[in-house]
Amino acid sequence: MDLGKLRKLLSQEEGLKLDFKQEFYKIDHSEPKVGTWQWNEFAKDLIALCNGNVGTSNQEAYLIIGVGDRLKSDGTRDLYDVGSIKITKQMILERVNAICSPPLPDILVEIVLYEGERLLVISILPSPHLHQLKKKIEVSDRKTFDENSILIRRGEGIYTASLDEAQAIIQEKRELKRNDTLDRNSIPRIDQKEANTKALPGWMSFWGIALAVSVFFGCVGITMPSLSDNNNKIFHFFVISVFGLPFGLITAGGFQIFLRITANRKILRTVSGTIFLTLLLLGITLGIVALSQDGPFTVENIVAGTFTGSVVGAVTGVLLISILLLVNWIIGKVVKRN
Repeated sequence: MDLGKLRKLLSQEEGLKLDFKQEFYKIDHSEPKVGTWQWNEFAKDLIALCNGNVGTSNQEAYLIIGVGDRLKSDGTRDLYDVGSIKITKQMILERVNAICSPPLPDILVEIVLYEGERLLVISILPSPHLHQLKKKIEVSDRKTFDENSILIRRGEGIYTASLDEAQAIIQEKRELKRNDTLDRNSIPRIDQKEANTKALPGWMSFWGIALAVSVFFGCVGITMPSLSDNNNKIFHFFVISVFGLPFGLITAGGFQIFLRITANRKILRTVSGTIFLTLLLLGITLGIVALSQDGPFTVENIVAGTFTGSVVGAVTGVLLISILLLVNWIIGKVVKRN
């Protein structure tokens, strides 16, 4: 966040879309129950900020941690360094969206150095939805909020919306969307994308995919004709796996991006094409390297390596893209059904 913008926010009173906290929530408390209460408190605050109240539907919301509640006469606030907080956007969205419906589309989590102190700034983009609780929750002061409660802010406080308030906010969002004043570029087009990423099993994580692709190339490499009878298969496996690791990283990054952009068919075609060409070129390279292990880079080895590598790379590219499409389709069905 720009320091000038942060300074302006710190000079304002808390309100419908702005909240300050002196310290971070005790989500890692030694007592699991207390940790759960704190997570619920955190989620409650974010959901209420996202909903805001009437008149705020097209506004961004901010939760700034490491700042005193009291605004001093000179327009400043006391600052409290939050230290090294190990919290990510994904961690927050997973916990919040476990109790929030529809899920929050997106947030921005930043550690900002301001006047020598580290502040945690969470920005919540405008949402086209009015969010409610999927289940009953208990927060840190042992206060409870029932299932289907719509949390909103009135001044600096958080309350359950009345029927009139909820209808008024929904109507405002509809009118803003109709008039195009709710910035479509600031609203992720598919809330499902975060749910898709969240739904992935561990082996589909970034490093899981990268290592899997690397090992795959190692396995393919030692099946090459020139290496199949070689006594140093283990050595060649590791060597070729190392060659495959850069592509594994590219593939893993592409897969993460893939789940967020499949609604845009033009970009999807571009990403798929990039994956295919990268596999093809890397397959050619690995083929040449593998077939040249037993001798010099002869024309025969280069030709044979190019042919073998291109076939392996092309087939792998087609299979990978097909798997990505299938996985995306299955996850989409599961998320939609839930």
